[in-house]
Order: sequence, then C-alpha cells, then structure tokens
Amino acid sequence: MERYRAVLFDMNGTFMFGGDRFGPGQDYYASYRAAGGTKLLPAEVQGAVSACYAAFLRDYEDPSLTECFPPLKHFIANYAKVAVNEHETIALTIARHEVGKVPDWAARSIRSVAEKSTIAVVSNVWAPSHHWRSELHSSGVAPLFCTTVFSTEIGAIKPSEKPFLAALEAIGAAPHEVLFVGDSLERDVLPAKKLGMSTCLVGHRVAAPVADFHVQSIVELAR
Repeated sequence: MERYRAVLFDMNGTFMFGGDRFGPGQDYYASYRAAGGTKLLPAEVQGAVSACYAAFLRDYEDPSLTECFPPLKHFIANYAKVAVNEHETIALTIARHEVGKVPDWAARSIRSVAEKSTIAVVSNVWAPSHHWRSELHSSGVAPLFCTTVFSTEIGAIKPSEKPFLAALEAIGAAPHEVLFVGDSLERDVLPAKKLGMSTCLVGHRVAAPVADFHVQSIVELAR
C-alpha cells in the first residue's frame, strides 16, 4: 500500500454491506412508519417504492444517463404516485432500504489502509448523500476519508469519469499515484484503469486480467 499516494474506495459491496434491500419480500410499510409516515396505506407504500425502484434499475443501465443521472426526487415525483406532501417520507423509506452497514472488520481494514495512504470514497448512490455519511460516521470511518464523492452530488454515475476526476482533484493526486479498489469491473475497475490508475477488484471468484490486483475482501489490503 505504501506504493500509492492515495487509495480510492468504492463503497457498496467493497466495505459497506447489507444495503439495497429491495424486492417483493421487503416490508416497505414498516420502514415508512419508522420514517414518520402515517397517511398512506401499506399497498400504496409498497407500490410507490416498488415503482421507483423498477424505474431506477431501468435507468441505471441506460448509457445515455451516465453523465446526467436523475436524483431520487425525480423518481418519486414521476413514479411513486403519492401526494407531494408524502414525497419526503417515501424518500426516507427508500434510503432506509438502500443504505447498508460498515462491519467492524471492514472498519478496521479501512483504518489500517489509512495509516499508509490518503484514502477517499467514490461511490454511486441513489439516496441523498447525508444518509450515507451518517453511516460512515456511525461506523467511525468518516474522519479517515479525506473526501467522499457521491454520484448524487455531481449528477453522474460511474463509469463516468466525473466522480473519479472529482476525487483526484480533491486529493491533489495524479492517476498513476492512485489505487482504486472496487467490486465492479464495469463501474470501478475499467473506468479507473482507463484514467491511468492501478486497480484492485474485490470479491469475485475469478480474477479479472484487466485488474492489477484481486482480493476476496479488503482485509487483504490491510496485511
């Protein structure tokens, strides 16, 4: 790790887990009530979140939206079919299901890497960034990152170059000085490699030749 001036981390599936809890088995109504909602019926909440998530999945795979991805409020306004005064509560409900947790072992690994290199986050997220920052603070890793670049703040999603370049500018590093660590070939490794960074693929059973390194978890980076 000492070879690199900075290490950029993807977040979900790399050091945060248990998020993206969407699907027919999820009780969105319970989350809606926990978020303070009282007026909508269970079927209305289930339908609103399900419709938004289906639209998100469709748009997430649309290359024409990579550089201009719509915010969560766009999906709620266009697909939730609930009153405007319920939009914020539906947004909170979705955030509760999207945000994961940073396990203790991952937090320890992050701390170990931070002792050797400057570290930062570059991540695609759907909910507003403050939901994610709350979990980073709760797990104790937030102060370790010199910057956190979330797609919701810049309006572009990886594999767009914009999130990567924003992180490089924030830390003042050139691509060749940086290692990018992520769990996606398409959205992490390939675009980072294209910019000239070294890359580490996390969690795949078979190593990808395009990645410079391959680990099953970030624990291996801390050794």
